Amino acid sequence: MAKMILNVAVFGFFLLVVCVLGFFLWKTLFTPETYGQIDKNTEIARSSGQPSKQGSGGDSSSSNGSKSTEEAIADYTKWLAIFTLFLVLATIGLFISGERNVEVARKSADAARQSAEASKYAVELSDRTAERQLRAYISPHSGMVLDLAGAYQTEPFSLRIIFKNSGQTPAYSFTAEGGVAFDKYPLAQPLQITDGPSGPSVIGPAGEYTLNVGMKALTKEQWDALMSNTAAIYVHGKFRYRDAFKKDRRGSFLYFYGGAGGLRIDRALTFYHEGNDAD
Repeated sequence: MAKMILNVAVFGFFLLVVCVLGFFLWKTLFTPETYGQIDKNTEIARSSGQPSKQGSGGDSSSSNGSKSTEEAIADYTKWLAIFTLFLVLATIGLFISGERNVEVARKSADAARQSAEASKYAVELSDRTAERQLRAYISPHSGMVLDLAGAYQTEPFSLRIIFKNSGQTPAYSFTAEGGVAFDKYPLAQPLQITDGPSGPSVIGPAGEYTLNVGMKALTKEQWDALMSNTAAIYVHGKFRYRDAFKKDRRGSFLYFYGGAGGLRIDRALTFYHEGNDAD
């Protein structure tokens, strides 16, 4: 604001100077009363029939008239030069003022753009924060072995994985697919999914979903490997769902029973050190 007032003051000053100099130029050019008075007297004398004076007097009148005209032209030229000088200075001042205004306008535009970008970022951050706080979070919560009587199991048994929604909004179209396998511990190769997807289902806030997978009876050699902690029963798979913000979420899980942890009395499954993630 202060720069704008200064620019207006500078422009007003140069405008006043130009007006004053223009007035003097006007008076000099169109009011030659002083310089043309002798020429007027000569013209009046000729019109009244009086004889013009010759000799030194005539020469003096002609000389005075010529001198007055030259002085008028000289004064006019002087004022014109001064006027032109101030006009040039005014033009330079206006140019500098315009450049400053352009710079101020550019800085104002940059500030406005940065402010708009900051506001946009704040809104986006607020939306992301709200989404993170309110969205559904599905993950495997726990797992256990069912129908396992003891050593040398001769009947098929099943294992259970429980998924839980720890978010504040429902998870829609939840599906899970997985499989169960007997393999060495630790794992030396990737496991293949054998069971198709289950669901879809809706899991509300703090809600749970149970996935059961079957396991065929183990042989004596497999039981011996479990007892010696060199093998394990693995339960693995993938899951997906859509949150309340219409974004698709995915995850995977990998539990085991046996291995380095041995056969737990509570038959609880243990998270494997890899293969468990969720977005």
